This record gives sequence, C-alpha cells and structure tokens, in this order.
Amino acid sequence: MDLQSLMDKGGFVPPDLVPKDVKWTHAGPDGEQVTDEFTVFIKHRSAATMDRAAKAFREAKHEGETLAARAMLVSMCVFFDQQGKNGIPYDKACLLKESLCEVLFAAADEVIGLGNPAKN
Repeated sequence: MDLQSLMDKGGFVPPDLVPKDVKWTHAGPDGEQVTDEFTVFIKHRSAATMDRAAKAFREAKHEGETLAARAMLVSMCVFFDQQGKNGIPYDKACLLKESLCEVLFAAADEVIGLGNPAKN
C-alpha cells in the first residue's frame, strides 16, 4: 500500500464543503409560523475534525453520557460559509432550538451519512 493507493481507495476526505439548502419552520416573533430558507455548507469528518471536536468537548467539560451527539455533529460539520470558518461552537450548538438542530443535523446526515445518534 502506498499514498496513491490510499487516495484511490477513498482514504481521504474531500477538501470542498458541500452546499446544502435547508428550510427551518418555527414560531416567529408574533407566534406565527415562519419558514426560513438558507444554505449551509457541510464538511466531511476528518481525523483533524474529530481531534478538534474532542478538544472542544474537554474544554466544555462534557464527557460520555453528558455529550449531546447531534449538537456535536452539527458543530463539527455545519458551516455558514464555503471556507468552513463560520460555524457553531459545540457549547452554542447545545443551545439550539430542537427544530433547528434537527434541520442542521439532517442536512449533515444527507451529505455524509452520519446516521441517527439516538439509535446508536
């Protein structure tokens, strides 16, 4: 096995983020149903992404059973810019409204196949 073989076999994540259009339906300021449509950019999980996430979790003092799996995956994979610089830190992702977390998680799942962490 050599580097080129590993690359040919898909051993490396694609460098480009994948744009994904999402719709979030929620209660507006006056209580009426509002649907916001926007684009997020999904980053494939890499070894470095997972290491950065682990560091963020340690800093947030979250461990094992207190880890919010969907919030973790949203914070690792969902960005608001094509460069992957403008995302949601884990501690903020834990505070997302359930409906928004579900939409962002579903977008990531469609692109990289995360699966349902509640079932894992």
